[in-house]
Amino acid sequence: MRVRYMPENVFNVCVATAAKGHISSGIPVAEITAKLARSYRESFADDGFEPAMIETAELLLRVMADAPARIAGDTPFLWLRHFQYFVCKYEIDGSRKRWRLLNGAYFTGKKEPVLNRKQRFATAVAAFVIH
Repeated sequence: MRVRYMPENVFNVCVATAAKGHISSGIPVAEITAKLARSYRESFADDGFEPAMIETAELLLRVMADAPARIAGDTPFLWLRHFQYFVCKYEIDGSRKRWRLLNGAYFTGKKEPVLNRKQRFATAVAAFVIH
């Protein structure tokens, strides 16, 4: 069996989901992330993505708390929802992702683990804000 690692876009959506869940329900980020990681461990090799998700989601929440009350006119919950849409539909450079039959390529595992996840997440957030 081939080892597949979690793609960057899935990681980014999971981080936003954990932050969104914390904002809407008050459940700790670690608890939400544990549920997400448990389900994704069935599909992807565990290369430490759960601690990285927790750390990145908590950092995102701290940044959002320090930001103005509304980010670009949206509530933090809606902002995260729009960010998830951006990750699913657009590349980092702002161009639309190529449409693929049944969009199966979105969850296709990577051959190597993604390095510098936090920095790459920050790049995705910056691309979203600029777009």
